[in-house]
Amino acid sequence: MNLLGILTPMAMRLLWLRQTAQQAPDTPASEVVSQEVIDVVTKLDNRSGATLTANMLWRAIAMIAWLFQPQG
Repeated sequence: MNLLGILTPMAMRLLWLRQTAQQAPDTPASEVVSQEVIDVVTKLDNRSGATLTANMLWRAIAMIAWLFQPQG
């Protein structure tokens, strides 16, 4: 399978989440991404079952990405 075909939808979802987080930060994250994505992020971020907003989800994903970057 083409890598571009896999990464393009993920990039589009992240851009959509970022835009929603900036323009309507209190939007429930479940309106922007699937529940599975929310479950994975809350598990990786050690959050409880609290309801996430789009802004909270965007910041959690950014923090997770920062933690997983290679340390040089």
